[in-house]
Amino acid sequence: MDNPFEHPEVRKDYAAMTLVHEVFHWLSIDDCPSRRITCVKYVTDYHGDGAGGIPDQFWKGADLARELARRSPRHATRNNDNYANFIRNVGTSKPYVHGVWKFKSGGSEGDYSHVHMLPWESFVAHWEVRARDYELIDISTYVHFGTRLYSGLWHSNPGRNGALFYLTSFQDFESKWRELQPSQELVDIEVFKDGDHLSYIGVWRIRDAGDRNVGAFFSGLKWDEFVARWMEVPKWQYLADIEAYHDIDGQLRFAGVWRARPDTSDTAPNSLFRFNGLQAFADFAGQNASGNTLIDVERFYDNGQEVYVGAWRGGGNSAALWFDRDADAMSDHMRQEDNTQIMTRLNFDLDLPMRIK
Repeated sequence: MDNPFEHPEVRKDYAAMTLVHEVFHWLSIDDCPSRRITCVKYVTDYHGDGAGGIPDQFWKGADLARELARRSPRHATRNNDNYANFIRNVGTSKPYVHGVWKFKSGGSEGDYSHVHMLPWESFVAHWEVRARDYELIDISTYVHFGTRLYSGLWHSNPGRNGALFYLTSFQDFESKWRELQPSQELVDIEVFKDGDHLSYIGVWRIRDAGDRNVGAFFSGLKWDEFVARWMEVPKWQYLADIEAYHDIDGQLRFAGVWRARPDTSDTAPNSLFRFNGLQAFADFAGQNASGNTLIDVERFYDNGQEVYVGAWRGGGNSAALWFDRDADAMSDHMRQEDNTQIMTRLNFDLDLPMRIK
């Protein structure tokens, strides 16, 4: 709780997790497959011993705890962090949210609309109502107490709202992307587990008159592969959306959407940085604000480590960057910031609450 380098809410979160983790060291369970005898085993940090292909290692953090539970429920019942993460997620009622603003340049830029925590049918209905005068630029999805919900951000931009598709295979998504290329550009993508398959949601916008420059998108990449793709794309394209997700086998993967600049001779340098922990990311974002515009932020866990990745576009200046545990508090920040700045992106992220049956 005394760590001066972390936000107070993060300190409380880590402190509570540590307490639960340590308390479970004193508990034991009956882990014998046969009911004839009792096999008392304590909840500990290291598990596996090579049994059943489970390596003997420290299964700490949400990602590793979930992976251990998937591979061997018996080992997971003796792992401290499985209990700690379960209790933490059950107690999580609101999403961890972050928002990025850029400075206004005039017009109706400050006029925006946002919704959060809607079921799909309600979200689509809101999208249809807003379609004439507002352009959807970002969608996020998460599970809240067993129900998948959706959040979105719209900007005032009459006649520019494009398509919105929810597709259940990468092949279908890629086909739709190619079909819409002549008239619309992809601006945002969501990839997530949906039962026994991955689902894909795409947000498109109507192209400017005469704009035929096409961006790119990739999915299913490991981090090193994602960085390699980022280095390969033409310099007149910039990374507009980063998506971290787990595939069907529980492996961390990345997807990205690159948007094309109208002028292919515009090769202002873009940048992509990854940091462990919020403080390191926030410090760098502040240092990198001059001459660079922060376009997107993605937060995820990799082997139990909280990671932040940011994509910057050369030119302009980043304005404000807010992180909150409370979507309602973020809404207040939005209203405050709009007095002098415009919010260009609002991303919702959540350590998924679990539903107890």
